[in-house]
Amino acid sequence: MGNWVVYSKTSRSSSCTSKSLHAEPGEVVITGKRFEKITDPELEELLQSKTWFSYRKGFNLKKEGEKQKFKTDAGWGCVHRCGQMLLINALARHLETEENSLIPLFMDLNTSPFSILQIAMEGVPLGKKVGQWFSPGIVARCIKKLVQKQHSPGMVLEKRKLEVVIPNDGVLYPEQLHSLLKSHSGLLIMIPIRLGLTTVCGQYHYAIRGCLSSQFSVGIIGGKPRHSLYFIGYKGQHLICMDPHKVQAAYVSIGTAGATADQKRSVPIPNMDPSCLISFLVSSHDDVDALTAQLLDLTQETRYPLFTLAEGMPPSDEEIETSLQFADDDSEGEQNLDDSFVLV
Repeated sequence: MGNWVVYSKTSRSSSCTSKSLHAEPGEVVITGKRFEKITDPELEELLQSKTWFSYRKGFNLKKEGEKQKFKTDAGWGCVHRCGQMLLINALARHLETEENSLIPLFMDLNTSPFSILQIAMEGVPLGKKVGQWFSPGIVARCIKKLVQKQHSPGMVLEKRKLEVVIPNDGVLYPEQLHSLLKSHSGLLIMIPIRLGLTTVCGQYHYAIRGCLSSQFSVGIIGGKPRHSLYFIGYKGQHLICMDPHKVQAAYVSIGTAGATADQKRSVPIPNMDPSCLISFLVSSHDDVDALTAQLLDLTQETRYPLFTLAEGMPPSDEEIETSLQFADDDSEGEQNLDDSFVLV
């Protein structure tokens, strides 16, 4: 990796000030929106609008040239499903539409642009076999490839191009983001990061809540070892999540969508797996400046910052190709960790 200079608030002239990322005691925060009580009807409406993707059974997934077929993603597809939940959240905000209108793009068909089948296939060039568990960093790279394919004429993102940015080693370059916005309508920033060896270090708890408090947050893919979850908010020291570990019939037609909303659950921050993917969505230069200010505040308020903001441009993709495969555990199976959850 090349040398970089730490970014400062004077690096780019802006009158933007950061929004407070401190939630009041008792408040519930869902991707930047705050509610005083967990019984708030608007909170319930927001939670129900979040699309839930879960394990499915009854589809046919087969890599060309291979005999083995997969009829379910149970046991290996939880990170894939969390990636779908994050992506539909980002797409709905980017395209200024409801998530429900985008659900058919995620059907369990080879022809669906963001199906689990497409995500699994994109993992093959990255050294991941179909039917193999992904790390958060790998699913980010697969999503990046699938989003790029939708820039073509007649595709979903033809008129409003979305670029996926995957910073290396937690180093974010605001100058790069401003440059990309010259040719894209929005940027989905997906930051693979590790926050400890086996558990999340206590020094990071404040920053995790701060990221979810940002109005630019589209959530965090994390969870527990071999049990991925999609975190969308928090209340106190508990992260509110969507859990894909329920098997439904394959979604192969409009009539087989099954349940796309589910009861949200929570998990204590100390129980969170340290390997995660923190994501933000920006759509203007002002957004980049505001997000930069927020992240700078977070880095200055903790001794161990989640990210580094640097001046200049990042190294080329070729230079960082291998390092994005961190924390990619290939061991089989998932742990049953339901007992550690608290219903929200």
